Amino acid sequence: MAGMSFYFENEVEKYRKYRSKLITIVYRGDEGFKKDINLYIDELNSIEYTQKIAGNEEACQLLCHCCTLVPTQLDQLLTKFAQLTVNLITKLQMELSDKCLNILVEYYVLALQQCPQWTWPDILHALATVLYENGHRIEQYEEMLLSEGGLLVSMIQESHEEEVIKGALICLENACIRVSLEKYIPEKFALVCFKTFAKILEQAKGAKMEEVSHCKLIVHALRGLQNVIVGLNALQTDQLGLVLAIIKVYIYFGTPQEIPLTTNMCLYPTPMSQYAGAVSPNRIPLQPPSPTPKAAPKVANKKNKKRRPKKVESQQDDEDQSKFQNRFTPGHQFLSSSLGSSSHDTFSLRPHWNRISSSESEYSDTEGEQAVKTRSIFSRVRLAALSCLLSVVKITERKIMFGYWSAFIPDSPGGQTQTLFTTILKDGIPKVRCNALTVLTALLEGSKQYLAVASEDSKNDQFAFTSYSFTLSSMVKQLHTNLLMTLASENSPLAITQTIKCLATLVINVPYQKFKPGLLSRVAKQIKPFVTHRDPNIRVACLTCYGSIVTVNAPLLEVFYILNPIKSTNKPKDGASEVSQNSSGTSQNAMDVTKDTSEVSQNTTSSETNFSDGAQSGSQTPGSGSLTPRLEQMTNVLPSQETPWLVRLCVGIIRHTDDSLTLSGSGCPTRPSGATEPLPVVLEALQVLVHLAKSYFPLIRHSVVLLRDTIQYCCEEADPSVQLHGAKLLEALGPMILTQIQPAVDAPSNADRLTLKEGVDFWLSILDKPIRSGIQNQNHAQLRATICDCISNIGAKVFEQFSMRHRISCVTLLLGVTSDEDCHVRASAIRALGVFVLYPCLREDVCFVADTANKVIELMEESNLSVRIKTAWVLGNISDALVVNKEENDEAFLEDFSDVLLLRLFNVASKAAQDNDKVKSNGVRAIGNLVRYIQPRSWGKKNVVEAIDQAIIALTKAVTSGSMKARWNACYAVGNMFKNPLLPVGTANWTSQIYSSLCSVVKDCKNYKVRINAALALSNIQQRSMYGDSGMFLSVWRSLIEALESTEDIHDFADYKYRDTLVDQICVTVVQLVCLIAVDDLVALGALFFDKSQHVDMYLSKHIVNISSLEGADRTDKESKLQEAVEHMRKLSESQLTKEQHSAWQILTDILEKPVQVKESAKETRERSGFLETYD
Repeated sequence: MAGMSFYFENEVEKYRKYRSKLITIVYRGDEGFKKDINLYIDELNSIEYTQKIAGNEEACQLLCHCCTLVPTQLDQLLTKFAQLTVNLITKLQMELSDKCLNILVEYYVLALQQCPQWTWPDILHALATVLYENGHRIEQYEEMLLSEGGLLVSMIQESHEEEVIKGALICLENACIRVSLEKYIPEKFALVCFKTFAKILEQAKGAKMEEVSHCKLIVHALRGLQNVIVGLNALQTDQLGLVLAIIKVYIYFGTPQEIPLTTNMCLYPTPMSQYAGAVSPNRIPLQPPSPTPKAAPKVANKKNKKRRPKKVESQQDDEDQSKFQNRFTPGHQFLSSSLGSSSHDTFSLRPHWNRISSSESEYSDTEGEQAVKTRSIFSRVRLAALSCLLSVVKITERKIMFGYWSAFIPDSPGGQTQTLFTTILKDGIPKVRCNALTVLTALLEGSKQYLAVASEDSKNDQFAFTSYSFTLSSMVKQLHTNLLMTLASENSPLAITQTIKCLATLVINVPYQKFKPGLLSRVAKQIKPFVTHRDPNIRVACLTCYGSIVTVNAPLLEVFYILNPIKSTNKPKDGASEVSQNSSGTSQNAMDVTKDTSEVSQNTTSSETNFSDGAQSGSQTPGSGSLTPRLEQMTNVLPSQETPWLVRLCVGIIRHTDDSLTLSGSGCPTRPSGATEPLPVVLEALQVLVHLAKSYFPLIRHSVVLLRDTIQYCCEEADPSVQLHGAKLLEALGPMILTQIQPAVDAPSNADRLTLKEGVDFWLSILDKPIRSGIQNQNHAQLRATICDCISNIGAKVFEQFSMRHRISCVTLLLGVTSDEDCHVRASAIRALGVFVLYPCLREDVCFVADTANKVIELMEESNLSVRIKTAWVLGNISDALVVNKEENDEAFLEDFSDVLLLRLFNVASKAAQDNDKVKSNGVRAIGNLVRYIQPRSWGKKNVVEAIDQAIIALTKAVTSGSMKARWNACYAVGNMFKNPLLPVGTANWTSQIYSSLCSVVKDCKNYKVRINAALALSNIQQRSMYGDSGMFLSVWRSLIEALESTEDIHDFADYKYRDTLVDQICVTVVQLVCLIAVDDLVALGALFFDKSQHVDMYLSKHIVNISSLEGADRTDKESKLQEAVEHMRKLSESQLTKEQHSAWQILTDILEKPVQVKESAKETRERSGFLETYD
């Protein structure tokens, strides 16, 4: 160590010595000067620069000064300075100043123009080093260097020297690198570089060019192409096909599967048609095809002969190649159960051309070294191509890239076109295989909406064409087959990890409910041996994959079979097969899976999956059977009371016990009991438990105590991330326990659910330590926020069973952390209080409601938007609680709740209604509830009335502006407000404004849900006086009629499903308005309906007929309101009506009574014919 320190000190001293001499010397031009300069630069070049012995500023100063000392006429000295430039910039990792960058670029450009060609490689090397990540900073030299006729492009196109072409290519490559947060080079220059790189890649190797040199050019061209693609962050459609075609050629470069170069290469997307070919869908060809297709193999054979041993007999080569190819013929079935076989068998999946060792071949030492070098540079080409493809996949829109899938993913068992799996299964370089898997993973990410079309349906066998959905399903099955085959044959830990990650990505995107059962079972079984692999990255990937399995399309019955045996006491619905006992006593599902002969054959035991794989030799089509059922399709399916093996595995990993080793039939290697797992493995195990809790809680229902103990264990761990993930598990369990205790109305009566006592016991044990310790952990804000979210999941029924001490403890903890220094903690705490305020036992507590309201008033002044959004939601909940207390006539609460506090809430709600849209949506909700709640004693107070007026004005503005959610909340709030009979609607100054806003929205708003709520608000007016004069009443009528007419004009198809609801609500409002008609309104209404009666008649007829199809209170209310309207019109006829009024009355009566007669007629017709209309 002392020697190294001494050596470094000598290096520093040497650098400083010769740097100071160079800096102080002045250009003279004599021989002595040239000799000194030559010596100083040589000495500086001899330094190793193993450590940063100089700062940026002094190094930049040295390089700039050297540009004035070394004339471009001194060729040899110039090349030495070029070497010094490279050494200083690369080894010292210099960041060039703008001044130094411009001086160096100008110097080397001038040198290229004046110096002889033999110096160009060294000059270009230095220039490339200077340009690295600095392309965006050379604006004044862009035209000179990067244009179509620029210096670098001209060199590449015109030079015949390999080193010159390579040097210029590297300059372009480095200039095209995008620097984060910096502007990119102009697009016109980037496109010039793109064309230059593409042209290099489209050219075949020259006759005199060496293989290694050619490969280096390809690597730099591919990297440059990737830099341009990443820099522009976009590819035009015509460029995409070209780039993919080029990349596909070089993915297989130097392998037996190599694709020959052709002119005008291009890939085209697969037409998204459901009428695919009957045999195999057409793959995306390299267009146009080679004019001499038979000549292509000869080129490949010549390359292969160069890389094979000279004296190996051709017969033996043919036998080896035949054996290798036979492994991938359609009739071959790979046994995944051979995972435990010898490494030689596993390695035999690698092609023989990459398995010739130096000792087995007849190469000489020199020839062997050359072969190794050649194989290495070939692999670099393939790596560069795959890296470029990855960038293309990432920057291309997914729906566009999906059209090119068939160029890289097989869609039939016997396909011969090269795909990514050609590389994944056959390439001899682990890094190349791993990169190919990374590209495949990127292709699969976010593909769920496109794969949703895939469906495995045996009916396809009956037709002369293959549907697009079935073609996609075949591609999905090939993905499973090939990835599982890869997993069985792979021996590189890095590639195994990436394979399992790729499987996890595939699983999360496939609609397994549209496939026959078995795919997930095979994935689960094949990754099971890897859960105890010695590499922690592989164990993490396995757990990630299991997390995907228990997340996708949950809940699937197949996953229940994978995780635990299931008892079934009744036949499943919808034709799903039942689970029966076979003669041997094992539980075997009737949903047998018949696989294609190319799929992975699995000897899956009944105890693991309960699915029989039953592959039939020679079968080319899937056997008949049901698709994978969802759990809700099964009746009386009860999980075993045993703890699922995946839960035991995860708990064992987390708590360092031997529970994780008890894997039924897995044949996995074991690890010592109590072995400590790395942190990423523990966190992923916790994540799997979170997924299980959310998606398959009935399966882990009997493991709640075990999970509770695991949560407590995590909270006692020293690592904060383990504590956080333990809290996340509690957060996931909370809502599921609440659902179990408060089951849905349609839940099965015999479901094995948690009792209320079990839920109370669970939370009491959690509250005593994990909750309190977590929320008081001042070093971990995220943990405190998550604990607040956990508390909000307790539920009213459980909370009511707590002792007063525990209730006070929960409330006190939450009120305390609303003043936390972290905004996320404050937001979570106030949200939890917002949940609590709706619990009956707390809603009636004036002190608690008042404390929560004061916290809301305080936090609504926050500058943080997230806090204000959550607080506004709590404000809405408080207003809900006030309304419920009023409706239930809780006199003690109504008496004790302070008017001063109510006034402050009004002011806060008014301010919130003018805030961000996400705040506004709850602010207007609160205004509607608060106005509805207001008590008679408050109307006499001037300040309260003024606050109400200001709030209603803010609410009126929100009806016509803001996001659609805020607007429909505002409309609903107006309707809520109208339910307070003390509200001076009709006499207040804001009456005309609020009616005008509602009328405008109900007839003109593009969003149907907003219109529905506006019509609903108008239906809540119960007195004619609330409309004011006849002009306003007539205006509302006119708006409703126009709204009915406009319901036929649908601009957005998403609104179609709301059209009938809108028409129904407008009709309900019209009927309500009929009940309010006064004699003085008849003449004006008669004139309005003179031309519109037919439209209203038609819609009311449909509405009244539809009432008969309703049930319960909804039908009763609408029928009674209709009868009330008819009766009201009858009473009007008893008044002293003028002739005009009577005519108007007759029009309105006909509109109302004719639909009633139609309803009665329709009812009689149905009774007479016995026909029930079920579809319109």
